[in-house]
Amino acid sequence: MSAGGPSRRVLLRAGAGAAALTGLGWGAGSLYADSQQEARGAADPERPVRIGYLPITDASPLLVAHANGYYEDAAVPVADPVLFRSWSSLSEAFVAGKVDAIHLLMPMALYMRYGLRADVRITAWNHTNGSALTVRPDVAEIADLAGESVAIPAWWSVHNVVVQKLLRAAGLTPVMRENPSRERRTVALLPMAPSDMLPALNNGVIGGYVVADPFNAAAE
Repeated sequence: MSAGGPSRRVLLRAGAGAAALTGLGWGAGSLYADSQQEARGAADPERPVRIGYLPITDASPLLVAHANGYYEDAAVPVADPVLFRSWSSLSEAFVAGKVDAIHLLMPMALYMRYGLRADVRITAWNHTNGSALTVRPDVAEIADLAGESVAIPAWWSVHNVVVQKLLRAAGLTPVMRENPSRERRTVALLPMAPSDMLPALNNGVIGGYVVADPFNAAAE
């Protein structure tokens, strides 16, 4: 591994942490490596900044800035943004130094900074709204989700909190890591990458999912 890069132990811990913390609650804007990024820039000041993103509304500031030339206006060379399909793969790529700037869910950003002691900087607070619960056409009301599974981005996410409140208000009991039961009126919560949610809904694997757009609009 190159000098100044994260140690193997840090990378392993990052992978485990990302797997456990995927999708943890809305909110972080972009993250930039601090002294590590500066060291890379000093070694190659002409190298473009590499952006990583998920195809979700959270990425809008990074993508709009690239499309409209705002980086160039600020004299910041930037490469074409790189698409990732899950929060874990995005965060792992960032910690491994494959990308320099990303959008990320706030608890994951805090875990990187204070749990992993990664050399990162949170530069903006971004998306704080715009999520929805999307269900199959045969689900007319929340109570119809009894005995079904509902996908969430991760255990420690705002989505998890919101959907549990909705389920309990409808007389249902959310459960984790067990099969749902219509008789017991339970609903299994299932962590899932946003890009996998719509196919899982179409295939009948889940009865619904809670996430941000464009995945809700795509299902509609």
